[in-house]
Amino acid sequence: MTTIQLGDITFSGGPVSIDGWRFTKLEGWDDLPESKGALEERAQEHGAFDPGDDLRESAKPSFEGWFEGKDRASALAAKRLLKAQAPRRGRQTMTVTDEEGPLRRSVSVRFIDIPDDHGRTDFSFSVDMVAPDPFAYGPWVAETTGIPTQSTGLSWPLGTARPDATAGADVPFWDWGTDGNTGRASAVNHGNGDTYSELEVTGGLSGGFLLTWVPTGDEIRFERQILDGSVVTLNPRTGRATIDDQSDVSGYLTRANWWPVEAGESGQVQFTPLGTVTGTPTLTVRTASAFL
Repeated sequence: MTTIQLGDITFSGGPVSIDGWRFTKLEGWDDLPESKGALEERAQEHGAFDPGDDLRESAKPSFEGWFEGKDRASALAAKRLLKAQAPRRGRQTMTVTDEEGPLRRSVSVRFIDIPDDHGRTDFSFSVDMVAPDPFAYGPWVAETTGIPTQSTGLSWPLGTARPDATAGADVPFWDWGTDGNTGRASAVNHGNGDTYSELEVTGGLSGGFLLTWVPTGDEIRFERQILDGSVVTLNPRTGRATIDDQSDVSGYLTRANWWPVEAGESGQVQFTPLGTVTGTPTLTVRTASAFL
């Protein structure tokens, strides 16, 4: 069964109980948005000039539905709740979940039509939206790594007794040391459009950090102390950095070669600390596949 989540409301594609939301028609969600490239026909030759990159217009999803209330008061409350899904500022997240899983878009609710219900306890409605970014995104997939470390290697002397061996027993023990850490976290895009990973680095790092996209060598360099317990979040779509979800610290980005994770591709981000390391700094790479 398919469902639509718009802000605070879940609309079911199947039967619903009293005081439940149901959608009856979904349009524009799976459509391929129109191309922006205008064709210029050749006057003296066959065909047209190459329009260049095939960029897409915004997506324009819409749906129709029904609400069945238990009484008049619940119907009126439901109308107010529905209209509240069109915020005065910003956009809402619209998620469509079907047999293949959830896909989401950030949408601007442009119009909500609620015909006169003539005092009944049920009403129909339609919602028209615009998604400035035409791509639909799958769930976030996160991978976390620590700073690079070398393995300790084989411990000497070899053949010592196992620490938990029974007293007097001759049990040989080979200590192979501890494994190292490459300091790399992966990003995978299963979609048919480019996407960007959100990047999160925790302290403590006295001088900041360097992140390198291994496939191309593109780098992001952040030079500022990050205390233990603090978190720096990098948003490649906006080109901004924040610390502890409060202060804008984009001015400390001394290198910002933001990279896309291209359609159907994957790669790794190398995490390199700058300055003195305290605690256990980590890098988390969050990636959502992009689909047209």
